[in-house]
Amino acid sequence: ILARLRRLGRAARNWTVVSSDRQVQAGAGSARAQVLSSEAFAGLVCRSSSQPAPGNRVEREVSADEVQEWLEAFGTKGHSRE
Repeated sequence: ILARLRRLGRAARNWTVVSSDRQVQAGAGSARAQVLSSEAFAGLVCRSSSQPAPGNRVEREVSADEVQEWLEAFGTKGHSRE
């Protein structure tokens, strides 16, 4: 994460780092990125989502488009839609 922020340079301030690791938080703050603890992020997701809170999970199918979107977002190469 910190290496990525260094590569981003000044653009790091446009990113939010979600981590409860103090070293990561400090590095992200030094890079001028926004910092959000994992717990705070989970709370935001629970409040803003129509999904039940953790522990009350409802399973649903994930579409091929959603899978592809995640693969592209995380830079996974060699995967294609099937």
